[in-house]
This record gives sequence, C-alpha cells and structure tokens, in this order.
Amino acid sequence: MKKALVLSGGGSKGAYQLGVWKALKKLNVQIDIVTGTSIGALNGCLIVQNDYDKALSLWNNLSFSSVFKKEIKINNELEVYKEYIEEFIKNGGMDISILEQTIKDNVDIKKFYTSKIDFGLVTFKINNLKPILLTKKDIKEELLVDYLVASATCFPAFKLKKINDDFYIDGGYYDNLPVNLAHQMGANEIIAVDLQEIGFKKSINKKIKNITYITPKNKLKNFLFFDKEEAKKQIKLGYNDTMKIYKKLYGNSFSFNKIFYSINEFAYFKKFIKNFENKSKVVTKLGKTVKYMHYHQIIENENPKEIFLNSIEYLMNILDLKEENIWNILNVNHIIKEEMSKINSISFKNLEKIIKNKEEVNEKVLVKTIYDLMINNDQKKLNIILLLSKELYLAALYLYTIKN
Repeated sequence: MKKALVLSGGGSKGAYQLGVWKALKKLNVQIDIVTGTSIGALNGCLIVQNDYDKALSLWNNLSFSSVFKKEIKINNELEVYKEYIEEFIKNGGMDISILEQTIKDNVDIKKFYTSKIDFGLVTFKINNLKPILLTKKDIKEELLVDYLVASATCFPAFKLKKINDDFYIDGGYYDNLPVNLAHQMGANEIIAVDLQEIGFKKSINKKIKNITYITPKNKLKNFLFFDKEEAKKQIKLGYNDTMKIYKKLYGNSFSFNKIFYSINEFAYFKKFIKNFENKSKVVTKLGKTVKYMHYHQIIENENPKEIFLNSIEYLMNILDLKEENIWNILNVNHIIKEEMSKINSISFKNLEKIIKNKEEVNEKVLVKTIYDLMINNDQKKLNIILLLSKELYLAALYLYTIKN
C-alpha cells in the first residue's frame, strides 16, 4: 500500500497546505508519494525534502517583495487585480525572478533525490499546448527548479517561464489537483488537499476508491495576495481542518477541542435541547392561517448536535472571535456571556419595523433582543422572531441556555 499526498494549486493560499503537513506529521501519517500543481508542487518539493522548518520560515516571511521584483503596496482585492492587469499590459506579467531565486535557495538537490518519497508535478507547454506531467525520475537535477517554477507560473499574472526553447505556464491549465498522477505513480490511498482555486481539474479515475479530501472550511484571501500574517492564519486553519478530518478536533468554521467527544453527556447540550423543546412550541400567524410549530418542525431533519454547534459558531462569528484558534467550549461560553452583556436590545416595536421594512441591523443587537423576549417568556412575540431568522433564534436560545 502506498499513500500519496496531492496538493492543488492556489497561489498564496498554499500556506494552508503547510498546516495540513504539520497535522499529518503530528498524526504520524507516512507519505510515500507527493504530487502537486503550482504552489502545491513547490510545497511538495519541501515535503519530499522533509524541510518543514524551512517551509515555515518561507511562509512566515511572505510578502509581495519576497515574490516579485516590483515593490507593491496593496490594501484590498480590487487593487490586487488592478496591479496584475497593469503589469501584464506593460510587461506581459509580473517578474518573479525573486521567487525563482528563493526556490533555488531552498531546494536541496541531494535531499530531494535521495528521499524515499516520490514526487510528481504538472505544468503546461505553450509551444504545442500540451500538458507536461513529470515524476522525480523524469526531471534532470539541473532543471528541477525550472520545472517547479514552470508549474507555478500563473499566467497571465506572471510572465511565461522559458526552459531551453520552450515556454511553460501553470499546471492548473491542465490539472490543478493531480490525483490521477498520484494513482499512476502507484498510490492506493490518497489525501487530496484542494484549495478550491481557479484551474482545471481532471475527472478522477474510477479505479481510485480511497481518497480523503481536505478543503478550507473558512474563506481565504485572494490567491494573489501575499501577506505573512494571512499566511500564518492559513497555516493554523490547515492544521485545524486536518485534525477535524481525523477526529482530533471538532467544529465547522471554528475549531473545538476534544470536549465534543462526550457531547451527548455534555450538560450544555442537554440543556440546550431541553430549552429548545420548551421554548419552541409556538403559534405563527401566516395570513389567516394559524400554524402550530413544534421544535421538530423548526429544525426539520437536522442533527441536534449540528444545531448546537452551529448556534455556538454563529455567536462566535458575530462576536468576531478568531477562526484560527482552537477553542475550549467553557472559555467560549464565558466570552459570549461577557460580550453579549455589553449589548443593548431594542424595543419590540422597532424590531417589527425592521422585519417589515427588511432593514439591516446589527446581529448582536437582534440576538440580545430575542434573548430578552425569552427571558420574559413572551411567546406571542417570539412567533414573529421565527419568521425573521431561525439562526438568530437558535443563537439567542444558546445564549439563554448558558446564562440561565
């Protein structure tokens, strides 16, 4: 049995893959083959070399000046696109000679070729419009850096990469997630890290049955946005998402420690569901029709554990808690109670106007207002709330659960 790690392209989002690698190392997952496209090929090379610290240093010091010859100061995504478009019109794309030198400085030819881990990459030759899939044995030592750069030449943002008399561009123009290549190299089990960035993906060979996908659960910044603080965040997110896949952490966009192993016995969970049953037996007027809503109808076929978790994460999101941190549920509850106590609710009359006029209002204020209605046990007014938003109602119910 051979296990492959497949790394997609994704530009600056490649920091996420380093977090995945960190988690796999902690889990003692042994990798026999690495295939990658674009930034996945660059990260893959360092994985083959087993140079985690070197890779970490590169990502921790990431900036536009560490990639491009031109000094760039960018504050938002619109400016990112504008800068790349202007450079393409003037010079045919960004000059990445600095990035190429950085790759050259960090590739260890001896470590790479003597490593027991096999390697494959994807690039695309412009001359004949054909994909080039290369494995370690196919790549001459003196051309390794060139082909790594070729795989990551994100045209038209970057200039074409010339090797001998041929021109190459990013492997994402053929296969941005080279799972099939890993299978052709002998992999029976595949861990595919898909950054879900632009690029073509080949249909997976039907013979490949054992694939574990790891994808970002959080929104990552533009793939052409090179920033070390964002890279540090992405490394943490990649680590967390991988640990969730292997059931060492729990959560969706946020990450929680092992306390969720015993969620059925967890006091807050039981209390939340009990409150759900008691508070959600309400009557909703829809025109002339009176509909009795029991909590089972409100949640439809959703898993109670997921409702519980989603309610916590909804509150964490509106309170701007850090997605990349690993949280203890007791600490989260303390922060939620403390922060929500600072929020003032609005009158029910104003709330009705907001609903009627479909006005936007601070979600924290809405949650606090619904919470106050629960405290006062005002079922008639809660009827209207259910028409406003199930998520807001459930978030308020969670706040009610941990405060009472």
